[in-house]
Amino acid sequence: MRFLPVISFATVIFACAPVEAQTARERYQLVWNVADAMDAAETAGKIIQIKSGDVFMRQRLLPAKAARLSANMLDKAGKILIAKDTEMFALDVGMVSVFCEAGAQDPSGMKSILVAGGYAHDCGIDRDGDGRFESHFKARGAVKGLPSLSGKLPKQPNVIAPVGYEAIEPSAMAAQYFVGIEYEGKPLLYNRRNFRISFGNADKQASLSDWSFINADSYPKSLNQLGGHFTVLSESNGALTVRIDQNIPRQPFGIVRTVSYSFY
Repeated sequence: MRFLPVISFATVIFACAPVEAQTARERYQLVWNVADAMDAAETAGKIIQIKSGDVFMRQRLLPAKAARLSANMLDKAGKILIAKDTEMFALDVGMVSVFCEAGAQDPSGMKSILVAGGYAHDCGIDRDGDGRFESHFKARGAVKGLPSLSGKLPKQPNVIAPVGYEAIEPSAMAAQYFVGIEYEGKPLLYNRRNFRISFGNADKQASLSDWSFINADSYPKSLNQLGGHFTVLSESNGALTVRIDQNIPRQPFGIVRTVSYSFY
């Protein structure tokens, strides 16, 4: 007898809302906000050329709050958990201040396909609000390219020697995360031009699994994505001439990845 695990993935977008009710174990979530266009050549009214695989109308994603660690965060054995000057983004946890490192630790081996073993971020908890972290835990997300964290604070986080941090403007962070529209060209069976929402950073990028499309029987043709609007004016040699009518507006943005397992 043998069994074959079949693993399917679905990624969906949702509009984040702050956590209102707190329990004995506070819930946390990371809310991103769509900010300004990352490329001045792609603002409203501009006409651009795109090819299959290009991501256009890129808007920067910013956390609600950001910080920089003032000294090394050490564990009980003196090992560095988070290095001095590391940029950190805030999690929404009600009255508790929680910040996590911007850089993610990639999963390896079997962990790479398990939600529980996803991309890890070292985080600090400042429960008394004195500007110093007094405990530490790891938050894990399952989305490549964009930190996407939610869950409950641990009952007993790891106690550390208090270490200070300073608030910085989210827009001043060196870490650059974005959301934009990815053009994926013409499918084999239909005269369509496919687009989908992409997000990530300079090193890692991911896209939603759902596609939107326009029929390419005649141009101009328009499409709305995340409140942004663009019009395909013409096509030549596989490249599209696109007018950006309206950039993706400011709004909360978040990603959830769900995994289901089937065994046969």
